[in-house]
Amino acid sequence: MVLSLRQEGSTLTGELDEAGDSFFNFVAGGPIQDGSIDGTRISFRVGSTTYSGTASGDRIELTPTRQFPFSPGRGAPPPAGPQPAVGPPPDGTDPSLPVELFAGLFAPRPLILRRAPR
Repeated sequence: MVLSLRQEGSTLTGELDEAGDSFFNFVAGGPIQDGSIDGTRISFRVGSTTYSGTASGDRIELTPTRQFPFSPGRGAPPPAGPQPAVGPPPDGTDPSLPVELFAGLFAPRPLILRRAPR
């Protein structure tokens, strides 16, 4: 992972260069969007991942939060009117995917970064 940051006032821009995940077919790297810094608090988004944390001296601690397409509650809105007794849950989730089994796999893991010499 290579994180290039540029600060102008309270705005952060830059790029994250990171390999994607071929299992879920998402690209992890790209340009930084919605980047901001307020005192020691830092946050930005790259693709479908939001990074937030603290910056102090040459150290940045970030926690990524990823949005996966199969997360509970993400799906088509339930159709209006009476619903059949058998069928998909009204919230649009996919009960065939046991999200609980993968909870630890997708849990946010903190990143601790240090400034690299140029």
